[in-house]
Amino acid sequence: MTTKEEARPLRVLQLTDPHLMARADGDLLGVRTRESLQAVIAEVLKVHGQPDLILATGDLAQDGSVEAYRVFGESLKVFSCPSVWIAGNHDHADNLAKVAGKYDACDRHVIRGGWQFVMLDSSVPGKVFGALADSELDFLAE
Repeated sequence: MTTKEEARPLRVLQLTDPHLMARADGDLLGVRTRESLQAVIAEVLKVHGQPDLILATGDLAQDGSVEAYRVFGESLKVFSCPSVWIAGNHDHADNLAKVAGKYDACDRHVIRGGWQFVMLDSSVPGKVFGALADSELDFLAE
């Protein structure tokens, strides 16, 4: 006799706006951003355990440096699930994409646990506000 496995909810972790910098002691508004990200990660693991998917939704780096994105990717190695990254208005999209590729975090369309996630870039270079470009709307339509 077989028993039906009990379905468990999909656990998705959204990490946004860590504003990391190349400098290890980089801070934003008096907050050391690397320490802040590590504290968030520790709390997630302590309270919620391992997620099934991580959505990194912009402003991963304050200075747009390759080093900041590398630090972000290395920080996520404590998780045993995939992650996908998208740029925000403070990010350098080319640097983010280059480093995200090394961490297999470039997918923009993910289906997991019966859910569909579509990562849309609403950043407008040099602006604080966001908007969806026609290319993003075309991607969504596909």
